Formats: sequence, C-alpha cells, structure tokens
Amino acid sequence: RKAARPWVEVMEDESLRKLRDFLCTDGNLMNVGIILAEEFALRRGEICALRWRDYDGVYLHIRDTVKRLKVPKDETQHPGAPKTALVFNSVKTESSDRHLAISPAMQAFLEAQRSRYYELFEREAESDDFIVYSSAGGVTDPDNLSHYFTDLLDGLGLPHVKLHALRHTFASMHLKHFHHLSGDYISFKILRKADSGIA
Repeated sequence: RKAARPWVEVMEDESLRKLRDFLCTDGNLMNVGIILAEEFALRRGEICALRWRDYDGVYLHIRDTVKRLKVPKDETQHPGAPKTALVFNSVKTESSDRHLAISPAMQAFLEAQRSRYYELFEREAESDDFIVYSSAGGVTDPDNLSHYFTDLLDGLGLPHVKLHALRHTFASMHLKHFHHLSGDYISFKILRKADSGIA
C-alpha cells in the first residue's frame, strides 16, 4: 500500500484574484517578488537573489539563491557580532538553473521596478543590483519577503498560507488547465522536483 501524499497548501481562486488585484495597484517594493512567486513558482531564495543581469528583457535566468544561515561560532568574534548572515549559492540542481520567458505584463512590472530604483536612489540600476530590493537598495532578506506576504494576507482579510504555497498553487492551476499532463510531469518540468506531492 502506498503511503498517502502529504497535504499541501494552495490558494483558492478568489483569494488569488484579490491578491493579484492588490499587487497590481499597490506600490510596495516587495510586490514584484510576490508576483514572481505566483507567476513562475519561484522559491523565495531564488526571487531575492535575482539581479538585473539575470533579466535581458525577454527571459529571466534563475541561477542563484540566497538564504539566512547561522554564522559558525568563532572565538575571535566580539560579543555583538551577527549570529546569522545571508549566504548566496547556486540553485540546487542543474535542472533548477533555468530561463523563463517573460510575458509583456511581467516585463512592465520589471521595468516599473527598475524605474523606481532610479527614482529612489538617483542612479540607474546596475547589473549586480537586485530586482527585488530593500528600501536601502540592497538584497531583500527572504524571511522579510515571507513576513510581508503574511502581513499582506492579513491586511486583505485572506486565509493564511505560506509564501511557498504559491508554488503549489501554480502547479494546481497547471493541472487544472492541462489535465492531460500528469502531476509528476508538471512537477519535473515546471517545479523541477521529482515528487509532485512535495514542491
């Protein structure tokens, strides 16, 4: 007897519509990160690691990820030294390194994000600058993106789900519209995972 696949969170269609409506009209700097998660099933670390060099106007190149990790203890560290740090790495596997075609609507979001960078910092965004940037112009902590998503759902009166649930929602929508494809195919080709039960 096969073990039951674990239950996964997805956003309901009406909740997703309300979220999209808000993201398209509000000006928070992190909104584009939520849009990227919903549009392409990106992990939060992949979103926060995206730089302008990864976008050529037509494709997004997903190749890096960032994560907050504990800093190994060192006897030479002073008492006030940070206990965690943001660490960048290449994506998990060769298949996770991918190019995603960008729709005209997504191109407009990204170009607006680039324009806002100039308005805020009075310089053009350079290739090493981040697409989803903080109010100081640097990298956005993936934890902060998750916290923002939680606050966003609360503010809109929507049921709580984790940011990662947008990956499952993406897969669920594809299974609904492309029902002739198996869950494992959707998982391998789109979510880049071996098991569609765990994204």
